[in-house]
Amino acid sequence: MNSGSVIYLLTVRTRGVTFVTPRSEIVMPVSTTLKLPEKLKARIARAAKALGKTPHGFMIEAIELQTALSERRREFLGDALAAREEVAEYGLVYDGDEVLSYLKARLEGLKPARPSKRKL
Repeated sequence: MNSGSVIYLLTVRTRGVTFVTPRSEIVMPVSTTLKLPEKLKARIARAAKALGKTPHGFMIEAIELQTALSERRREFLGDALAAREEVAEYGLVYDGDEVLSYLKARLEGLKPARPSKRKL
């Protein structure tokens, strides 16, 4: 198959209904092996059963959630480092107590004046 080809993946969702999805490539699951301590394996089996899932499905979901969390944490830290660089460059900050008072007032339905930036 050349790189410009489009593959159509047929997926049956409901009896009598077929969805055709264009795909530039077919993505097949990749097999991997996890060596788990017996106690953890048993805990996973119990937790999966309680949720009506298979241990495999439970582990896939857990790995997906932890991966997403790690990505979000990395993005958060990147934003924090960028903010720190901005403060170091310009020296402008908000007073924490003023921001907290502003947010509390907004939650109470009031329309307080926004806090202003101050030079460090």
